[in-house]
Amino acid sequence: GLIKYVDGIPKVHWGLGSRGSGWEWAPDSSGFLIGWKSEDHKEWNLTYVNTDAKGFPIYKEKAPSNYINNWRPFAWTEDSQSILLGTDMWEGKFTNRYILRMGKNGRDLTPYFKKDYDVANFQKAGNTDTLILTTQSRNPLQGELTILEPNGTSRQIVVDPVGWSSPVDFEQAGNVWVDDSGKNILTIGHNPTRNSEL
Repeated sequence: GLIKYVDGIPKVHWGLGSRGSGWEWAPDSSGFLIGWKSEDHKEWNLTYVNTDAKGFPIYKEKAPSNYINNWRPFAWTEDSQSILLGTDMWEGKFTNRYILRMGKNGRDLTPYFKKDYDVANFQKAGNTDTLILTTQSRNPLQGELTILEPNGTSRQIVVDPVGWSSPVDFEQAGNVWVDDSGKNILTIGHNPTRNSEL
């Protein structure tokens, strides 16, 4: 097939964000998002690309110091009208990792899940707007699953009381496995004295 290149997106440093892929189609197939960094690693950008391969920059973060890390997972809501973004910046300053909600145009920024502890990862629960978060509310060295419903209610699942309730990657927690209904989760628990178990 014919490859169409999107103007305004560098040929390198993209692919940073959603589940390691850095891009995600809107559920209604109207376009997709690409997350990418500037060459100096001080800016992270989110660009919306329509089906004609026209890119529109919708959101940008600039590091107040040092550089921006690679933790910027993002996902569409099921109605394709909002974007959920994992970030560690708010009002130009570094903060705990949290979930930000914005309109598909990058406006109307609202903290969606922001606490005094880190969100180590988030993913959608199947084809729903329920989120499965790996959070660190008990201790920075421990992680639990937090199920966040679209109405804002949440509940925690602690698989290992002294360890982690999900896989762990280099810079973040790894995804759990969830079915399309979003009701059944398969995960890995582990702690400093016990290897990972399914």
